[in-house]
Amino acid sequence: MTAVLDQVKNVAYTSVGVNLIISDAVANSIREQRPEIADRIEQRAEKLFSSVNISVPEFVEEQAKIARNRGAEALIKLHEGNVTRVAKLEERLPARVGEVINERREAAWNFLNVEAPTAKTPAKKSGSKKASSKKASKTEEI
Repeated sequence: MTAVLDQVKNVAYTSVGVNLIISDAVANSIREQRPEIADRIEQRAEKLFSSVNISVPEFVEEQAKIARNRGAEALIKLHEGNVTRVAKLEERLPARVGEVINERREAAWNFLNVEAPTAKTPAKKSGSKKASSKKASKTEEI
């Protein structure tokens, strides 16, 4: 039963963490691009929260930090799982389209403020070359 509870807890942390990362990125983008809108939103939020007494437990910040870390780990694992597929897709597309895809992917990681793992290009299949060279060496020995 504890394994199930641990798994549920991990899923909850991860999903909340991904949502927090995306929410932080959107809020930071609004603050950077439209400071006047961000100021109005913050003023309205302050007015709302001052009229309503909401007590936030102290442990929430610690839990949010844990959730953000789990969310970042999940996003990085998602990226690592898709690297080979994206590289194969880029090989099929014209060079400029592949460059645009790569630029947009990097922009998304920068937007989320998560350190993107380095893209690994899939290894070229050289097994047929090795097999043919082995065959050639065997025929030379005979």
